[in-house]
Amino acid sequence: MRMPFKAGVWPIPKARVKLPEPATSDYIIPNNATASSSAIEETIIGSFDDGTTEDFTIYEVDPDNYVTVSLSVLDSGYYSPKKLYISINSSTGSSNYYKAGVQKSINIDPKDTTLEMAFAITNSTGTDTSARLIVEVDDGSNTTVLYDYHGQLVPTWKKISMDVSSLAGTFTLRIYFYHIYAPGVTTNISLDEIKLLRPTTPYVYDNETTAFWKPTTSNSGEWIYVDAGAPKIISGLRVYWGSNVPNAFTVEVSTDATNWTPVYKQKSPPQPNSWQEIGFYATYARYIRIYLDDQGANPVEIGEVQYYSSLVERVASEHGHGSGPEPWMRGANVRLRYVSKFANIQSRISSLQRDLQKSRTVNVKHVQELTGIVQDLKELVKLLHMS
Repeated sequence: MRMPFKAGVWPIPKARVKLPEPATSDYIIPNNATASSSAIEETIIGSFDDGTTEDFTIYEVDPDNYVTVSLSVLDSGYYSPKKLYISINSSTGSSNYYKAGVQKSINIDPKDTTLEMAFAITNSTGTDTSARLIVEVDDGSNTTVLYDYHGQLVPTWKKISMDVSSLAGTFTLRIYFYHIYAPGVTTNISLDEIKLLRPTTPYVYDNETTAFWKPTTSNSGEWIYVDAGAPKIISGLRVYWGSNVPNAFTVEVSTDATNWTPVYKQKSPPQPNSWQEIGFYATYARYIRIYLDDQGANPVEIGEVQYYSSLVERVASEHGHGSGPEPWMRGANVRLRYVSKFANIQSRISSLQRDLQKSRTVNVKHVQELTGIVQDLKELVKLLHMS
């Protein structure tokens, strides 16, 4: 369905310029996305809900056997729901610095941004108030310290978030207590759910439909927009919806991500777990926003957002005259390399672009020139298909 609109700053008159219907390969993956809110996907490393230690093992007990360490999962009182309980007993030996804790292998995805956990540190007597807890990851060659707490005992839960956005791959995660001063004192470390977190917004431009952006609420007025990188002639959108789809939504365009103009409105739910192609009259815009007028009972899931840019703009971009940064490719191998067959097209596109940048509206002369360029480009496409 195509519909009229008032585009950004340069309205193109209704029914004057109708761009070709896009093929799937014509759609372009945007540069990035911004959303009103973004739910967090969690990869839980240790939830301890099943009563096991989630593959954590004891790490580096004192070599002189002054320290004994035990792991257990408790589920009562302070430890309900289930928490990992690490008991470190320094009943013999002299006051000293000992190291003991837990470790396990984890995988950090390139999109993971945060490692989150909560901990508490207590002892059996309360006389020793010094504590140190270190969280680190080791890839076999390098060790990165993510968190280093050195201070008083932590008798109530302390939640911490650690930046892992620069890390990716397989690591050994170690969580250990480093200072145990007094013999005869048992130190207890308790760990709550340990999670890897990743924001969901990037998933709408990763060219995969297995993960989704979703807002943090199911309220109306949530939105997400994609960035084409620069102003372009845009006339379509391709959206992959997840299981939760909106009851109503609006597609809007903008050149500055501040002032928005609606180009399409739908008041019925799209098909879940599938692509939807949305067409509208050509507009000069950089940002395309999906505004959720009615989400329904649950936050909407959007897996991918791709846009369709006109043939004119892509040819101009390919040869240094357009505002788009990327060369256009149709299919796997065919690129527009033979613009020389229409020697005047580049100068005509440049001239038209300059006029559009100076004008506030598109006049009949602009439309006629754009129509002529489109016709010439259609002939060029035919030649390319025959070559």
